[in-house]
Amino acid sequence: MHNAMKKVTLISPNVPGWDFGVRILSSVLKKENYEVRLLFIPLSVGQRVIDSNNLKQIVDLSADSDLIGMSVMTNFFSGMCVIAQKLKNSLNIPIIRGGIHPTVRPDECLNYADIVCLGEGETTLVDLMKNLETSYDFRNSLGLGYKINSKVVINNQNPLIDNLDLLLFPDYMCKDDY
Repeated sequence: MHNAMKKVTLISPNVPGWDFGVRILSSVLKKENYEVRLLFIPLSVGQRVIDSNNLKQIVDLSADSDLIGMSVMTNFFSGMCVIAQKLKNSLNIPIIRGGIHPTVRPDECLNYADIVCLGEGETTLVDLMKNLETSYDFRNSLGLGYKINSKVVINNQNPLIDNLDLLLFPDYMCKDDY
């Protein structure tokens, strides 16, 4: 049991029914007694401009979080950068980016985030939350990339999950889907 409830907002550039990854991460976090809010911001491929009202809503919905996670695929990279920049300029909350783009281009993604998740995030995200909660130095966690000054540091990845039957079902019961 955790000392205090920690809240995570997970942001996806997909329509709500398509992003199984963030929904599985939500299930994993909830199993560990974390509160999760899912934000789905369907972006067009290559979209760079996001309505200022939408950006304000994203900031408002994320403001009570302890961590903001962003799913980033290459085709939505520029749109997610706009969102990340607005969040960084408006809130003092750590941002982690995960998905295929941060895994293959962590240095590029760290220009818009505090931390990147490399590879599968199920174990990495829970470890990160536990380390943030206990003030333990998360930089020792597997599967993370971050910057120290301007130097990019990439930790070893967690092993791949060989038995997919061990994964939890995607969370379609999240009361905070937006």
